[in-house]
Amino acid sequence: MGNTCTDVPCHWLSSSMANIHYLPAHSIDFTNPSQRKYEEAIAIQATTSQPCPPPTDIEKETFYNELHQTKEKSALLSILPNYSQYYIPESTKLIL
Repeated sequence: MGNTCTDVPCHWLSSSMANIHYLPAHSIDFTNPSQRKYEEAIAIQATTSQPCPPPTDIEKETFYNELHQTKEKSALLSILPNYSQYYIPESTKLIL
């Protein structure tokens, strides 16, 4: 029995890329090359990176204090006991 057009590399069209190898479709990696590189880099980083130690209480308090000094409304500070009083809505502060 003879070969069909799907059994052999495409020989009637010239390729714009060099060194293209014929493979059955199930053996071809169709993922985006940049995505593949990104995933490989993440996999390498995951095997080589070391876990970061949790911050100390002093480091956390310093961070919270510096965040508070920016005068920006931070959702994080609104739930912390030492800073939540700054996030009470004006309408609940009215004295009737």
